[in-house]
Amino acid sequence: MVLVLIVGGIRNLLQDSQANVPSKEDEIFEQFPHRTTYKLKNYTHNGKPYIAKLPLHMHHGDFSTVGFYANYDKLVEQIKLDEGPYSGSADFVPLTLETPQGKKGAYFIWTAHYSEIDLNPYEELIFCMAIAHKNSKKSSLKCHDEELCLADAFNKKEQYCHLLYLSSDLPIAYGIEILGTNKKKSDGATIVYAPVNGTKEVNITCTFKDVFNANLNVDMNPLAGVKLVPRLVNQMGLNNTLSQLWDVLNARRQETSIRLSRGLTTIFDSSKYFPEMRVVARFPEAVIEPWNPSKHRVDVHLKEINKFELTPAVVITARKARGVFLPPTAGEGAV
Repeated sequence: MVLVLIVGGIRNLLQDSQANVPSKEDEIFEQFPHRTTYKLKNYTHNGKPYIAKLPLHMHHGDFSTVGFYANYDKLVEQIKLDEGPYSGSADFVPLTLETPQGKKGAYFIWTAHYSEIDLNPYEELIFCMAIAHKNSKKSSLKCHDEELCLADAFNKKEQYCHLLYLSSDLPIAYGIEILGTNKKKSDGATIVYAPVNGTKEVNITCTFKDVFNANLNVDMNPLAGVKLVPRLVNQMGLNNTLSQLWDVLNARRQETSIRLSRGLTTIFDSSKYFPEMRVVARFPEAVIEPWNPSKHRVDVHLKEINKFELTPAVVITARKARGVFLPPTAGEGAV
């Protein structure tokens, strides 16, 4: 996924010559059509229970993610705290980053603006850590490049998300009832993407009251990140870099596994059940930038997050994403 986030926009340069080719983004919706519906118990529309479509289709989403180095042991403690008596059943651990400063974890704060989605448009703030399966040979990652090691960790496509803030009640009800995860409301949440002086640069302002604020200036020129390719080869290896470049140039879709915190454990009885959601999407405009204090600023106002001793290293931005969210279960409310 890393190269998607660097040169994904190259496909746009070829669109004029492919005007008659069926949209590969639409192909995702054809492969994963709405198969059922779910009647939400705790959200009504015009006085009637809201009927949610499954799986969830996103036709336009903009994302910005800041990647941080984190205290590994604190991440382990967070999983135990979140999962309580179920933590021993977890088959995953935080991904280990082997750095010159010692063992670290990879932590990501996502900001998401869903402007076209089955649910009403809304903003979301997502707190996640990169994870790996227990006893896996791939449970650690050696960092050769200080910033791009976080991009490599992001590319592992498995994350555990333990805290989510949203701007709207409807997706909160959806998340609680269908995913079983503890979503919270943040009044006054806004995410604005504003072009700068008619260039490819975009100023991204994210505000979640009493939770998080960010101001990120990002160059969305698809060729801007090409200069990072030698560094990516150093971090990821030549074969992995070329393989991902091939995927990008062929517009292959990307799939990520999201483990969700059992914040609402009373919904599920099985001690071995951990909510997991697959996300299948395409990113026609996406870039990655090493952290630059003169261009990027984030402020986290949560003690439970700042205890991770976060150090920012990379900014990942994707615009005009399209895809589907495949929940683990429809629960008892499926109709």
